[in-house]
Amino acid sequence: MAGNAGKRFIREMRAVALILAALVAAMTSVAFFELLIPPPADSTPKVVNISPGASTAAIASELKRQGLVKSASAFKLYVRFRGKEGQLGAGPYSICPGLSLGEIVGLLSRGSNRAVDITIPEGSTVRQVAALLEKKGLLRQEEFIEAVSRFDFGGFPQIRDFIDEGVSGPERLQGFLFPDTY
Repeated sequence: MAGNAGKRFIREMRAVALILAALVAAMTSVAFFELLIPPPADSTPKVVNISPGASTAAIASELKRQGLVKSASAFKLYVRFRGKEGQLGAGPYSICPGLSLGEIVGLLSRGSNRAVDITIPEGSTVRQVAALLEKKGLLRQEEFIEAVSRFDFGGFPQIRDFIDEGVSGPERLQGFLFPDTY
């Protein structure tokens, strides 16, 4: 009889442990999915500036600070789970409160959705324009300088006639960045 009582006790303990594990899993799931639901909607879009090279953690913190997500940790997990780490674009975004994590991640992975006016003052050098573009959060100076240095005029052969052959690097396009607001 004592052996049966011991076996019965072990079965009961396993059942209790299984029920407790199921309860913990259910509560964890509910808590996590609660974090996926957006905060209460405010109709005013918020402007979020994502710096070039910003980490997922930095983006998550900014979104949390502005009340666009309930949890920075849930945002980071969601980004990692969806395989979007390193794919969130830099630039200014206009984000409406009330968007889900999936909608925000989709928006950030497609790139900036906000128009930015850039005014290139007369007499600006290529390097000054690069600094202006970085200040506006559009790209890093080095990226712009590299792109200008490598520009091959493929679709614009007529421009080659105006380029000083003695000048190399980004300065060879000096004067082709017309002063204007774009």
